Amino acid sequence: MGDNRYTLRWLHDNKNEELAFNGHALRPVAVAPDGPAIFELVAERRSITMELNLVTRIIRPFALGKPYEIPTEVVSPNGKWVAFTSTEHGSTQVWIRSLIDGHEQRLTGGDCNNSSPVWELDSKAIIFASDCDRAYGLTTLYRAPLQLDH
Repeated sequence: MGDNRYTLRWLHDNKNEELAFNGHALRPVAVAPDGPAIFELVAERRSITMELNLVTRIIRPFALGKPYEIPTEVVSPNGKWVAFTSTEHGSTQVWIRSLIDGHEQRLTGGDCNNSSPVWELDSKAIIFASDCDRAYGLTTLYRAPLQLDH
């Protein structure tokens, strides 16, 4: 949240830059570390998928049919871990994998769906969406502190 709306935040060059627009910026996806960033801009009772070039700072409507992949793995800021989701054991759960030795461990559980993991800047916790104790698809955010030995 910015002062009065949802904004985008971009971690780069050891700074956390806030990118605000005339409306609410929701559901961002960074296609690559330097962009573009794809997000939903909600303003004046309309929703438009937008593309932001992080180098030029040019924003434009996202071209329909243009392919992009939503990242399925998110590397920790310290470069030692990857957070990802898996449905291998039923519902969607968040897992982490060591980039040092490949060891994997499940972070979430329950008969619900946990998804969209992102790292806190110090790599000591993961924020994720969960529909546990809620209706399917109606998620809330949770924070999972990690005790990692690497």
